[in-house]
Amino acid sequence: MTNKSMVLMAALAVLLALTPRPAATVVSSVEMADKLIALTFDDGPDPVCTGRILDALEREGAKGTFFVIGEKLARNGALISWMAQGGHQIGSHTWSHADLSVLSAGDVLRELSPVIDALRRMTGQETFYVRPPYGFVSDTLRQTSGAPLVCWSVDPRDWECQDAEAVTAHVLSHVRDGDIVLLHDIYPSTAEAVESLVPALRERGFRMVTVRQLLLARGIQAIPGGVYFSAPKAGPQTATPAVP
Repeated sequence: MTNKSMVLMAALAVLLALTPRPAATVVSSVEMADKLIALTFDDGPDPVCTGRILDALEREGAKGTFFVIGEKLARNGALISWMAQGGHQIGSHTWSHADLSVLSAGDVLRELSPVIDALRRMTGQETFYVRPPYGFVSDTLRQTSGAPLVCWSVDPRDWECQDAEAVTAHVLSHVRDGDIVLLHDIYPSTAEAVESLVPALRERGFRMVTVRQLLLARGIQAIPGGVYFSAPKAGPQTATPAVP
């Protein structure tokens, strides 16, 4: 871990000591028969884009799942509180966006443990899923993570095109019941896409829920080290991880 990362972790520890935990939010149940999808957001929080996305979700009564970077937590505590209080799911995307699939067990824990510890202190919640960077998973990661590993089934590659219309069109043309959609809440183009995408999905009969809600609604008990790509009514879907 770099000196910069150590300084950021120290700053985060001070912030956590001074920040009261928000009350844990009770999330309502989701019916098995609903047409469900999970919108997920990686690489944040971002002080501008994440807020726009939260606003867009909440205008439509939708929930999202945010896989956050540990290095960004100290600067964005208010956004974490907003997510937690709004009933959105928060997960870990590692401390520094490292490729966990090539790390030793000790290095995996060094990337995951500080983020999980910080999120527990910031939210009052106990259990957090992990989004492995690039969707890369190894046996060591599965055995060491201590958390469900969430990949995806729809990827508009918003990080590459950075075009709101293209992102919206891709998701609307590919999404099916039970899908987990990969997005990144650090691009203005993605925030713009979400502002039109969420109402469009609602009009098509989709209910946007957290990954945890999606899995539970389909009778899937997420387990540590399990890898989840989607949850159609027929059962969990598996596939080769995509890049990134």
